[in-house]
Amino acid sequence: MLKLINDRAKRYDEWYETGIGKLCLLMESKAIFNLAGIKPGETALDLGCGTGVFSMEAARRGAKTVGADSSPAMLAIAGSKAENSELPVSFLRADVERLPFSSQSLDLVLAVTVLCFIGQPDAALREAFRVLKPGGRLVIGELNRKSYWAWLRRMKGWFKASRYRHARFFSLSELNALLQQAGFNPGRGESLIFFPPLNSNFTLNHSERFEAIGTRFLPGGGAFMVVRADKAC
Repeated sequence: MLKLINDRAKRYDEWYETGIGKLCLLMESKAIFNLAGIKPGETALDLGCGTGVFSMEAARRGAKTVGADSSPAMLAIAGSKAENSELPVSFLRADVERLPFSSQSLDLVLAVTVLCFIGQPDAALREAFRVLKPGGRLVIGELNRKSYWAWLRRMKGWFKASRYRHARFFSLSELNALLQQAGFNPGRGESLIFFPPLNSNFTLNHSERFEAIGTRFLPGGGAFMVVRADKAC
């Protein structure tokens, strides 16, 4: 079982080195950090950080960053990245529904593809609200329930062992409802990634065309949603 968990963590991290993984990471990071608006010296928490992909990027942009995850296998990979850098980033094992941080202690919280995998996303959002300073912000990235990608992930979970078997995908309106219940001001966001989930030259070479067509004719229907919500001052 331990080997299986370690292999999954390794495959997760290696996906970002594929052609389509690099493209998705580039687009997702741009959308996430445009909304995050990091200022050098701010404090940031990456909830459910996985192998530290977005934690490292937040640190590169000048935030003193902590990545929190419940998976030792994921954290081991993230920690090795931190050891090989001089960035202001560290990682710890923690339950995202019960965070080991003081109230009103952070400027920014990131939550990228984590709410879909936990039992109580509302509790995680309340914790994010608690640890943020007044005027702080939360940026969420999730697979869009109304997208083709989410449908394929669900199908994969039905027919073979997959981390998506028990995943819960959200729509933008559902995320905003959860955010308001947790105390945040209504979020603003966007959807992106309209190309098919195929690691092929066709996908990579025509990704901009897919984005242009999808944005025009299917607004809100992209595979990936990014939402920012603020905590009132």
